[in-house]
Amino acid sequence: MIPHVGSWSAMEHELGARVPSRGVVLTLGVFDGMHLGHVALLKRAHEMAQGLDALRVHVGFTPHPDLLLRGVLPLQLLDPSELVARMEQAGVDLFCELPFDAELRDTLWSDFLMRLTSVTKSVGITLSPESAFGARREGTVARVEAWGSVHGLQVAGVDEVLWGGAAVRSTRIREAVGQGDLQAAHAMLGRPYALIGTRTGDALDLSLERTAWCIPPSGQYEVALQPLELALHDLEGSRGEDAVVRVDREARICHLPPATPRAHEAIDGEKVRITLRARRLGA
Repeated sequence: MIPHVGSWSAMEHELGARVPSRGVVLTLGVFDGMHLGHVALLKRAHEMAQGLDALRVHVGFTPHPDLLLRGVLPLQLLDPSELVARMEQAGVDLFCELPFDAELRDTLWSDFLMRLTSVTKSVGITLSPESAFGARREGTVARVEAWGSVHGLQVAGVDEVLWGGAAVRSTRIREAVGQGDLQAAHAMLGRPYALIGTRTGDALDLSLERTAWCIPPSGQYEVALQPLELALHDLEGSRGEDAVVRVDREARICHLPPATPRAHEAIDGEKVRITLRARRLGA
């Protein structure tokens, strides 16, 4: 698994032995769902890094900025460990999640970018049309391009990925899952939507400490079950065990069927990925 760090100093230490001769191509953002828009941005950054013989660094923020900006965390779409695995799959060499606190919220975009490029020795960055960071989100693509032309930072833009006539957004995916439209969620994610549950007897507990999973409506679902530890090495879910489970959204529980041999190898407390394939209507 790629290095995953959580501070400026840890990022600088991790890169210290490798960057001077190569430089870094950056991506920024909370890729909380790792949807097709995020994938397109990471792919463009990987291409740029290959052309510049540079390392790939993605910088995210934790907790989600919405907690400080809006007072609430959005519903979770992806397990943090799976996000790291998908970053690695996309060619990222180092994943850093900086603490999003009041100081960072109020930092001018140019000051943040100056510090970031100084610490990482960045030679390039890729941004989407919606990219904006820094105080009052004033670090727009146009401003970063102008800044980059002065400071020697190559800036590459990426077109928005559209589905259903609108840009793919994590918010739209949450809406689709909440309405039980797994096909729409699949289309925007580029893969089936999945939950992570903790084994508790004959059920999987979907509750989380700090936030809550985005759970589809209660009912029966055709799924693939796989211990999370194995799923991180099988991101496409090709080796999951087929099953039909009953999801209780209010109770945040996924009830296992009577016979799920491999899934039942999971002991209490072990995490299991539940890949949602289809909802059984009327069940």
